[in-house]
Amino acid sequence: MSDKYWESCGSYTDIRYEKSKEGVAKITINRPEVRNAFRPLTVREMRKALEDAREDTQIGVIILTGEGEKHFVQAEISVYAVTQVTKTMKPAICVSMF
Repeated sequence: MSDKYWESCGSYTDIRYEKSKEGVAKITINRPEVRNAFRPLTVREMRKALEDAREDTQIGVIILTGEGEKHFVQAEISVYAVTQVTKTMKPAICVSMF
């Protein structure tokens, strides 16, 4: 699908969120330099995009994908290691894409 097919929906750091006129929303994890690993910001941005897509009555399909050649999605452990000195890690989302 060409770039003309997708319309950008907001400004994000870790994701690209786009919609089509045909009722499709696409969320692309845009961190290929770390194989699209999740970090807290990634999850917040995905949640915001998913909530928007859920509320949009024109959207019937949501595509979740990753940027780059390797689309593997995982948690970025280095981010959690620093924050878990005094907290217990309780992941809310566990996704693995190949």
